[in-house]
Amino acid sequence: MKHQTVGLQFDFQKSERAKPWKTALPIVGVPLLAAVLLLALKPARESLKCLCNLMFAASETVNAYAYDYFEVSDAASPVLALGLLVTAAAGVLLLAYLRGSKIVPLLAALALTGGEIWFGLTPPAAVNVLIFALLALLALPVDTLRGRLVFLLAVMAVFLTVQLLAPGVRMGVEEASEHVRDRLDAAEQLVSGADYTPQQEPPQTAREENRLDTETAGEMSGDTQNTQDYQHIYEQEQEISRPKRIDYLKIAVLTILILALLTLPFLPFVLFDARRRKAMERRAAFDSPDCGEAIRAMFLHLAAYLDRCGKGVGNRPFSQWDAALAQTVSPEYAAQFRHAAALFEESAYSTHAMGEEQRAELQSLLTETERLLYDNADRRTKFRLKYVECLHA
Repeated sequence: MKHQTVGLQFDFQKSERAKPWKTALPIVGVPLLAAVLLLALKPARESLKCLCNLMFAASETVNAYAYDYFEVSDAASPVLALGLLVTAAAGVLLLAYLRGSKIVPLLAALALTGGEIWFGLTPPAAVNVLIFALLALLALPVDTLRGRLVFLLAVMAVFLTVQLLAPGVRMGVEEASEHVRDRLDAAEQLVSGADYTPQQEPPQTAREENRLDTETAGEMSGDTQNTQDYQHIYEQEQEISRPKRIDYLKIAVLTILILALLTLPFLPFVLFDARRRKAMERRAAFDSPDCGEAIRAMFLHLAAYLDRCGKGVGNRPFSQWDAALAQTVSPEYAAQFRHAAALFEESAYSTHAMGEEQRAELQSLLTETERLLYDNADRRTKFRLKYVECLHA
C-alpha cells in the first residue's frame, strides 16, 4: 500500500536552493554600503529629501493631502538616492533568494503595500503586478522552472481578466479610502495629543451690536455698521465628572470572545492535523521490523475502518465480531477476521515471535477491507474516510 500525506501543511523550512553563508556573505555588503552612503553623504541626503518632495508633490496631485516639504537646494536631484535605494533593495532580495528566506519577500511586499496605501500612489498596473509577482516567486516554495512558469502564467491570466472585465479606478473604493484615512488621521492626532483642527469653513460675517447706543443702532445703514469676522473654535472635550469605574468583567468577557474568535476558525484544522498525525504514526508501524507490532497496528486500523463504516459491534471483544460481520459483510470475510483476531491476541498477549507470513495475512485482509468498504461507498463516505477520519491513504 502507498502512504500518502493528506491535509493542509505549512512549510516554513528553507528552500532547497538555499546557499550557505560563505557563498551569500559578499552580497551582505551591498545593501549595507548603500545604506551607509545614503545616510553619511550630504549629497545623498539632499537627493533623498528631493525624492521625498517629489513623492509628496505626486501624492498631492492625485489626493487631497498636504505635506511639509524638506528644504533642499535647487541643484538637488533624486537620481542618486533612487539608485542607492534600488541597489539596497536588490541586494536584500538577492540575499534572500540565495539564502532561501521566505520572510524577507513577505516583509518587502507588506512595506510596499503600506507605502502605496499611505501616499496614495501606485506605479502602472502592469509594473505593480510584476513587482508583486516576483516577490511572490521568492516567497512561495516553487523551486522548479515549470512551477515558476505556471505561477507567472496564472498571474498574467488574472491580470488580463481584471483589465478586461473591471479596468480603471472604482470611485466608491477611493471615497471610502479617503474617509477612512481622514478618520485615522484625526484619531492619530487625538492619541498623540496634537491639536486637531478640522477643515475650516469660510468664516461667517455678523454685524457688531452696540449695546451703549441702542436707540441709534436701527437708524445706521448696513454699510456704516461695523463688521467683524467670526469662526468656530473647536476645543477638545475634557472630562470633569467623576471617572467611570473599570469594568473588569466586561474586559475579561471581551478578551475571551476575541481569543475564541481568533482560535475557533483554526480549531477544526488543529483537530484534523492531530488525527492525521495519529493515523500516519499507525501506518508507519505497518513496516516496523517487529512483526508483532506491525500486526497489532494493522489490526487496530482494520477494526477502526470497520467501526467507522458501521460494520463494528461496539465494545465487545474482537473474537465476537465474526457473527455480525457474517451478516453485514460475508461469511468468508468473517472467517478471515476471526483468524486475524486470533493473530492479534497472540501478538498482544503472548511471547511468541510473529513472522512475515502472519504480517502478510493481516496486510491482505486490510487491503481486502479497504476494497470492499471504500470502493463500494458513496462519495460522501469516501470523503469522510479519507479526509475526516484519515483512515484511507
